[in-house]
Amino acid sequence: MLAPKVADLQTKQEKIDTQVDNLAGKATDLENQVNAAKDGVKKLERKLKNLQEEQEKTEKSQNETLTSLQEKLNALNTQLSELEGSVSKLEERVKALE
Repeated sequence: MLAPKVADLQTKQEKIDTQVDNLAGKATDLENQVNAAKDGVKKLERKLKNLQEEQEKTEKSQNETLTSLQEKLNALNTQLSELEGSVSKLEERVKALE
């Protein structure tokens, strides 16, 4: 009389054990996926940091180039003004000689 109930309970227990094992396997799989995702995030963060550093260097270099070009342009403008002054003086001399 108890034997069939015990056998039924053992069968149920085996099913539960199987389900627990399956869930444990799924939990392990999910944990591995989470760890892989964390690693992926870390790699992306490093990549982003490297890109930001590269962008900062590029911007700094561009600013330095722009400053240098502006200085050269100012120097050329000064020379142009001096040349225009010289041309005006020469034109005045030419008129005076005519």
